[in-house]
Amino acid sequence: MKKTSFKIIVITIICLSIIELTSFLILKFGNLKLEQPIFNRELSLYSTYNNTPNFKHYTIKTDTTEKDVIIDEYGFISKNKIELKKPDNLIRIFITGGSASFGTGQSYP
Repeated sequence: MKKTSFKIIVITIICLSIIELTSFLILKFGNLKLEQPIFNRELSLYSTYNNTPNFKHYTIKTDTTEKDVIIDEYGFISKNKIELKKPDNLIRIFITGGSASFGTGQSYP
């Protein structure tokens, strides 16, 4: 009984790993012709996911003149251009967390 359960668990893990690897390879190296990113997250070696640069979030608007939020090249939402080199008198604050800290539903950076 224990050997059968162990075999089923191992086979299930192997099958799921093969499906995951195949999906990753298709998305990463497949010839998908996309005009814009279709996912708001991308795989990262440093963290589980990063925000996809240039992803356009279709946001809730209170006025028709408001624009959708677009992720910048570094994966942030900012109304100002972020430079990698920081001036001496500039303080940067990073907020981590879930959808509330990301600003889900926001219409302004």
